[in-house]
Amino acid sequence: CGMRDSVTDAIVSTMLSQNTTDANSKAAYASLKKTLKGNGDDIWAAVEACDNIEKIENAIRVAGLAKTRSERIHSLLRTVKEERGSISMEYLRDMTDEEIKAELGRFKGLGPKTISCVLLFALGRPEFPVDTHVLRITQKMGWVSSDATRESAYEHLNRMVPAEVKLDLHCLLVTHGKQCHRCAANGRPQFPPKDGSKINCPLFDYSPSLKMMASSGDDKENANIKLPGSSVMVKNEYGRLDVRIKQNIKSEKQGLGSTDAANIKIEPDLVLSTKIHIKEEEIIKSETFSVPLTSVNIKKEEH
Repeated sequence: CGMRDSVTDAIVSTMLSQNTTDANSKAAYASLKKTLKGNGDDIWAAVEACDNIEKIENAIRVAGLAKTRSERIHSLLRTVKEERGSISMEYLRDMTDEEIKAELGRFKGLGPKTISCVLLFALGRPEFPVDTHVLRITQKMGWVSSDATRESAYEHLNRMVPAEVKLDLHCLLVTHGKQCHRCAANGRPQFPPKDGSKINCPLFDYSPSLKMMASSGDDKENANIKLPGSSVMVKNEYGRLDVRIKQNIKSEKQGLGSTDAANIKIEPDLVLSTKIHIKEEEIIKSETFSVPLTSVNIKKEEH
């Protein structure tokens, strides 16, 4: 995902970037420009006019899934051209969010996450896309349950995250997920510090999941606690994010204990508070954390 002026360019470029690295996506785009000799919307007009799908496929092979990508991108552009007279998708700007989701959702390769990125980055709508980094980190933070899917996390977080911080928070979590060993998938960040060091994770002290792993001695930086029987109850009051999580914890001596509550609140003044009470083997542990979101580089800015 990324900021683009052209809606068509944003949509097709996002399709080109699915399930691949930024480097491969950029290489595929550069190869396509060189092969079809175009730039911006001109390149997508050239893709639509090209009847040799194999030529497109070879040009974007570096991104992977070249046959599927080329067919889907060509089909989308050809359909829009036939219906609208051109490959321009600027008409989406005059639609509501729900109308845009319905319009784009009919095309293969445009799922909820891709459409959410288009709404946020190309159309400036208050959307909160949930990719693998956002899902993983919000699970660790306890903002969504440990067994949440991208779809359920998307629905929940878009209701709960204040509109004015959606863009900054999304970008922050994606960037952090690519750089932090503790929060990256399998403990292997895409862009770790060049000197070989590991960054001091600014979220560690405020993550119930990571704190519990550390206290249990199972502090593997790529681990994610999976507790059975988790459920989430949500209360939205005056723009406040209030998430309550009840989970069962396995106890060798007494079977099941329970987490009484984990409350996470985002107040209008951008302060995050986390409180967790753990009851296990008749021992209650309580910890309270509070951190201004601005301390982890979330800024209220006009975009």
